[in-house]
Amino acid sequence: MSSISELLTGALDTLREWLETGISLLPNIVLALVVGVGTAWVARRSSRWAGGAFRKRMDNKAAAGLLGRLVGAAMALGGLFVMLSLLHLDKAVTSILAGVGVAGVALGFALQETASNFVSGLIMAVKRPFHIGDAIKVNGYEGNIQAIELRYCLMRTYDGLIVSIPNNDMLKNPVLNYTSTDERRVDIPLGVAYGDDLELARRVLREAVEKLPMRDTERDVDVLFTEFGDSSINLEVRFWLARAETAKYLAARSEGIIALKKACDESGLTIPFPIRTLDFDASSVGGAAIGDMEMQLRSVS
Repeated sequence: MSSISELLTGALDTLREWLETGISLLPNIVLALVVGVGTAWVARRSSRWAGGAFRKRMDNKAAAGLLGRLVGAAMALGGLFVMLSLLHLDKAVTSILAGVGVAGVALGFALQETASNFVSGLIMAVKRPFHIGDAIKVNGYEGNIQAIELRYCLMRTYDGLIVSIPNNDMLKNPVLNYTSTDERRVDIPLGVAYGDDLELARRVLREAVEKLPMRDTERDVDVLFTEFGDSSINLEVRFWLARAETAKYLAARSEGIIALKKACDESGLTIPFPIRTLDFDASSVGGAAIGDMEMQLRSVS
């Protein structure tokens, strides 16, 4: 009986201590509740305001919403720490911070690739190296950006396929953006025969390209001879476009090739093709073998 009474007495003493502590902390509890309600209101407002501000500056709506929620979460976390401090629970604050740190390290190792793509998406959302609709080339893929998500970008290639490219690849690899500039040059390599007049070739080819309607008339057409090739003197015809869209570029290149070929045909210029000459040594091969080869070549021709 004495043991039971001692237990009851100890329990009553503990309850009495809790009650006294609660009464002494009642002002702090009321203040903590006020801080909690105010923090919840401020966090919700801050999240909406930050999300709207980020959406005005980012094409990635998901990243903007996430950053807005992170702002709200940071406000709420700060309010939680203030509440715990008012209730004299500083050790709980330390434990929470330690637990968050350990959990962050564990998640970082477990989700390293995902985290890398996620952080790359946030960096691209802030720096905005390209926008939705831009024509780009990256990692061997070429097309228009359809969407910029948190972990990947969606590209529609020019043959109608949808490609998902991780944000980490978009950030660490060179990205060729055709839309970031209003100008683009078309380069068409060509070759003329060694017996042709090079001055005539330059004049004829320049005049042929100058007639193209999509050409930027404020810039000159360049016909530059580049090297003595195996079967031709190689050159490059360069002209600028009035508009830099990829579709305009491809059409201008096609029309330029047609115009150059037509100009060469009309002016008598020759566009040579590689010629191979077979030379057989009779002393090493033998006369009979050469005769057999000649018969075979005649039958093929």
